[in-house]
Amino acid sequence: MQELPARNLKLVETKPVVPRSESVEAQKIAG
Repeated sequence: MQELPARNLKLVETKPVVPRSESVEAQKIAG
């Protein structure tokens, strides 16, 4: 049961970096 939360934490830690870059690219395309 603890393995799932650990994987979720890793995904959460690695994902935030991608959404930010994607949002910046989206703003550049929209801008």
